[in-house]
Amino acid sequence: MSERKKVFLSEADKNLPIKELMARFQVSKATAYWGRKRGWIFVGYHRVLPQERIALESLPPAKELRPGEEIVLSELERKLTRNQLAQRYAIGKKQAKEALEAGVVRRASRLRVARAVTSAERWTPAKPRDYDPESRLFRVNLAPGEYTYTVQRLMELYSAFGLSERQAYEARRSGYFCPNADRPREIEVDEAVFSLFAEDCLKSAEEGARSALRSMLGANWRRVLRGVSMQDVSGAALDRLRELSGREEFGSERWRFVVARFAAKRFIGERLREMKFEATTVDELEGRFDDEI
Repeated sequence: MSERKKVFLSEADKNLPIKELMARFQVSKATAYWGRKRGWIFVGYHRVLPQERIALESLPPAKELRPGEEIVLSELERKLTRNQLAQRYAIGKKQAKEALEAGVVRRASRLRVARAVTSAERWTPAKPRDYDPESRLFRVNLAPGEYTYTVQRLMELYSAFGLSERQAYEARRSGYFCPNADRPREIEVDEAVFSLFAEDCLKSAEEGARSALRSMLGANWRRVLRGVSMQDVSGAALDRLRELSGREEFGSERWRFVVARFAAKRFIGERLREMKFEATTVDELEGRFDDEI
């Protein structure tokens, strides 16, 4: 019964009770029910009967599945359901299904590494090293296998960084976290330099705003951002350029464009979130439908 094949039922088989049909062909209740109606059954599609399934608690502890490695399933693990195997090795249901068919569990490398990290540089236990919350983004890569930990365990492991629940959740998905991502807004104003590059800043703000609008909302962004003009978005980008006019990179045209683009995206995102919670009257809705018609 290990191979999958299509078996046509005889007239005697079609008249058998459901339980006898389940025991005869080693299939589930649903397969036996629909097999009687169709007149054929896929034999070997279900590995075991529901009453023969094994509890996860009865199995020995699972081996740690590291990125890029594979584990050969034992005879008992081959009898597990897809959901049980996914829970045992912390993998997806689709991957668990493929593992049951192949008899091997594999995990691709999901660890995103910004640079080569040696074992000597790993913190054991986790503690900050050269960590300054006021500096630029400081990235901490999770060790192989740590992204399978629970959120609470990651928060305890990296408690020295003050890891929040949201950061721990995102770290499990991406393989790293930035502990100072919510650092205070950086402001270095130099009015003399800003006035010297006034025209260039205005051009960079307009280009950054136009690029942000098209990348986020497309060419018809005015239909989405009602009540917001190009001057509003470029004004937000220009204000951010003024706040960073004291930086050494301020003279770079490319740097000003990137800063303006990010500032415009932040303004657009805030405006979109505000529009979700704005109170809309019936007259405003009728006016919107009239405009679209």
